[in-house]
This record gives sequence, structure tokens and C-alpha cells, in this order.
Amino acid sequence: MAQGRRVMLVANREKRSVCAALDGVRSLIERYGEVVCELTTRDEVPAEAGELGEPEMMVVLGGDGTLLGQIRRASHLGLPTLGVNFGRLGFLAAYDMPALERHAARLFTREDSGGGWTWNERMLLSVHARCGRTGEVRCDELVLNDMALVAGPPYRMIEVGLTLDGVRGPTLSGDGVVVSTPTGSTGYSVSAGGPIVAPTVAGISVAAIAAHSLGFRPVVVSSESEVTLRLERANGDDGADDATGTPSDAGTTVVLDGQVQRRVRTGDVVTVRRATRTVRLIDNPDRAYFETLMDKMHWAAKPGSG
Repeated sequence: MAQGRRVMLVANREKRSVCAALDGVRSLIERYGEVVCELTTRDEVPAEAGELGEPEMMVVLGGDGTLLGQIRRASHLGLPTLGVNFGRLGFLAAYDMPALERHAARLFTREDSGGGWTWNERMLLSVHARCGRTGEVRCDELVLNDMALVAGPPYRMIEVGLTLDGVRGPTLSGDGVVVSTPTGSTGYSVSAGGPIVAPTVAGISVAAIAAHSLGFRPVVVSSESEVTLRLERANGDDGADDATGTPSDAGTTVVLDGQVQRRVRTGDVVTVRRATRTVRLIDNPDRAYFETLMDKMHWAAKPGSG
């Protein structure tokens, strides 16, 4: 008798479409495998997989944003992860409901029982920000897509000193800097003029946001490189709202995967390097990366054809 996989099911219950499909997804998994734990996106993720019934994989129901958030929260478990898209884009979340139904037997039956799947390994970045004056830690997080250092209110240009592998580079004036993984190269980075980097490339992209220079170009460095950003001039250092004088957290901010914000100030130092952890995203055999790029991002589409 075929042996089923043990599944950790995570559902974004804030999406009506997820709630409507949840019973069907659960039944589909249990036709071939077993749901050993079920969490919402707000539930705390335990430190050990044993507390969750020793799952072999994580299935996330939501959109790309949901998947990003759950990968950050559960990366310590090291589980191969399958995203089922109920959002708009579905670039990271590789499956929709028809694809999940089509491949359910292969996905949820163990390989030694006739099942099996492949995954692609994605790098994470470790982002560490500290106060340049006191050394206080402002941020110590992992990201799958990117770290954006953004100007923030009152929206004056900021100045950021860039250092790569200990070698001092230029000081950038503009609206900020995006440091991204290959996975995140199609996100904020590409909007800032950064390159599209295939997920199999071991590199880190650095792109300026609205640089006050005609000469600055994005750069891709080795995944083993260390990128250091020193805030030479930030916004909101007075900690007060310009209009009311009321204390505010508004100002220059480190934004992680577009979801988590940490305030930083002039003199603070942000260090970005490859994390020791990685993420394994389960492939959809029906679609290749560059097909997805053309379909979802309309890569190289002719005017009017998208």
C-alpha cells in the first residue's frame, strides 16, 4: 500500500478564496497523504518539527506575499515548500488548484511508493542593521526576496555609502537601495532598474532607487560577498512629525520582503550577506522559470501584446 507524505498545511484565512477552497485542499492531501498539522498565517510556528507531528513538507495557501511571510517564519524547519496561488500574480506560488489536483498523487505520495517531486533551492539573505553610535541592533532578519533601504518621510533624498567585501564604493544619493536575491530580482529590484537574475545563479543584486546620478548602474556580486550600507544622511532623525510635532516612527526604513519594516537613522550600518539557511521550493513540472517570466511578468512582450 502506498505511503503518504506528512503535510504541514498553512492557510491564509484572510482570503475568502482560501477559506472556500480549504476543505477541498485538505481532502485532496488526505486522499494520498496526511495533514499532521494545520496553521493559519498568524499562528506561532514552533521551534521544532516534532511539535508539529514531524511534517515532511509545507503547503501554503495564499499568494506570493503569503508564501514569502511563511517562508521567513518557518525556514528554521527546513521543509520543502509548495505554494498554492490564491493571489494575483502567482510567481513564487507555483501551483493553482487545477495543477494541485493534477499532480496530487505525485506530490503527496512518498517517492518509495511511486510518488516523488523535485525542488529548486533558493538562497536567503541575512540582514543585520545596527546603530552606528551605540551598536544597538535595529534589525536581524532573513529575507527570501529583498532588503530595501527606503528614504521615507519627509521624502528628501538620502545618502548611502556602499561597501562591497570591505572595499569602499560610491556614496549614493537618491531614494534608497535594494539588495536582492535572484528570487527577488523580479520584484522591487527590477522596478528600480535592476537585472533579472535566474534563480540558479549564485549572486546578490544591488540597485539604487531613483539615484541622483546618470552614472550609477546596478551590480551583481557573488553570493559569498558582503554588502554594507552606511547611512550618511537619513530622514526622520528628529523622531517628530513635521506637521504636528508629535513623535513618530516615520523616516528612513529597512523594508524586508516588502512586509517587515525597521526604522534606521543617520550613522546606522546595514550589513547584508548570504544566510546559512536555504529554502526548497517544490517545482511545478508544467511550467519552467522563463515560461513563467514571459507569462506572469510579460518579459520581452511587444507593445500591446501583454
